[in-house]
Amino acid sequence: MEPLVLIAAPDRPLSGHDLAALAAQRFVATEVGCIYRHLFDQAFAEAGLVAPQLAAEVDSMATIVRLVAAGAGLALVPRLAIADMLDSGKLVEIPWPAPNRTASLVAIWRRRRTQPPALRQFVAVAEAAAMPLRSGDARLPRAISSLS
Repeated sequence: MEPLVLIAAPDRPLSGHDLAALAAQRFVATEVGCIYRHLFDQAFAEAGLVAPQLAAEVDSMATIVRLVAAGAGLALVPRLAIADMLDSGKLVEIPWPAPNRTASLVAIWRRRRTQPPALRQFVAVAEAAAMPLRSGDARLPRAISSLS
């Protein structure tokens, strides 16, 4: 599980705001259909608020990060996507005034193909540091092939 964090440009820090105050801000979010957009909408819906006005609706985390850093609005993103920007001071984290949000991270690869060295290295590090991984074609007990 990866924590989601609320981010802003350094010259636009907000603190101690409740969700109603945040809903009045402009946000940058992913497109409808993306899990991060669903989590964004769900966070405000669970608080009984309409999702805030969007400054932009984009198709990538990298675009969201660039727009937020430029001052276009706030965003709710996975910490993994912006950790280096927080460390360097290019973005600031705003406390989320509700229960912390998280997103599941899933990696899928084909086990029977020759894997690039970078993927092999990533899998080795992930297996050593996180929960055990299994290839995407590993079947659960009693699973049957959909090709039969």
